[in-house]
Amino acid sequence: MAALSNNFSLWDESSTHGAVIARVTFNKHYPSLNFVTGILIIVIAPFNIVGNTFVIAAAVRDPLRHLRHLPSTPLICSMAASDLLIGLVYSPVSAAGHFFGNNVVHNLEHAYNGLCFWLVTSSVLHILGLCVDRLMAVARPNKYSTIMTPRRAKLAAVGIWLYSVAFALMVGFLSARYALGLAFTIQIMLVILIIQVFYSFILFFVHRQAKRVQRFESSATTVRLVLERERKVTRAILTMLTVFKTCFVPWTLTQVVFYACAPCRSQFHILVLCYYVMGMLINLNAAVNPFLYAWRLRKYRNTIENLIDGCPVCMVSSPKTYQVEDVVMGQVHQSPQASNQEME
Repeated sequence: MAALSNNFSLWDESSTHGAVIARVTFNKHYPSLNFVTGILIIVIAPFNIVGNTFVIAAAVRDPLRHLRHLPSTPLICSMAASDLLIGLVYSPVSAAGHFFGNNVVHNLEHAYNGLCFWLVTSSVLHILGLCVDRLMAVARPNKYSTIMTPRRAKLAAVGIWLYSVAFALMVGFLSARYALGLAFTIQIMLVILIIQVFYSFILFFVHRQAKRVQRFESSATTVRLVLERERKVTRAILTMLTVFKTCFVPWTLTQVVFYACAPCRSQFHILVLCYYVMGMLINLNAAVNPFLYAWRLRKYRNTIENLIDGCPVCMVSSPKTYQVEDVVMGQVHQSPQASNQEME
């Protein structure tokens, strides 16, 4: 950040030192907005904690035995743990910097940088992992259960944690050099681009399957169900993509400007304003993720309702159906024709 001031070098100075200057600048130029930002972070944190705690409890306890066999469950549970840490640790540290300003900012900024690099990297990579899981479910429905197994999902989750922790430790050992901040920004941008491409492929495969059913299926009911599924899947994916990009793209672009735009040094206080306001969206994304990736799933909803009620839920047998959430989250293994035969 402080690369925008005339006193710092992008490659030689500590980004923690630059972050301190950015925080002091924000406190000085926008004291009221600084306080409001801290309040909003504290308000968002309980939603994060409650939502992600229920997701983890549902996956671990699984009283209805609905979740443990799903390949996506380890990734969803792992992402919930990552987002929960944002609410429990990252948000309080961030809010403390806004509330207490210069009195504690020098002590907190290094921890803030390390937590940011660790938890943001982990959260974004988990979203990428779930995107890959959904792509496999739609592109290879007949082979999905053999390609995406719970064991492989657990290994992917462990790999994400090891990478994100290693990156954060490297930041600590190297005093959070600006070069690492630039590498962090570039990797987040690449992940955003890959997720955009994968979501586009998911929409393509869903549309192609719908066209195939229209061409070869004689049942009007089946065609109608498939087209309705396509519309719902498209709407669900666009919602996920919009929320993800809204929370991460502005903040990432602000990071790029911080590290790369030398002419912007004269407007440093404005860039600092954008950075902290956009950074608040990271806290919002962690609070929204459990609702986008878990609570919207029928099986997760049933399990969480069971946990809330505190008593066994009698499940009435009914014809097996697949809701849009099951398709989007990669829980349907059958071909479109087989799925629609079961929905009739």
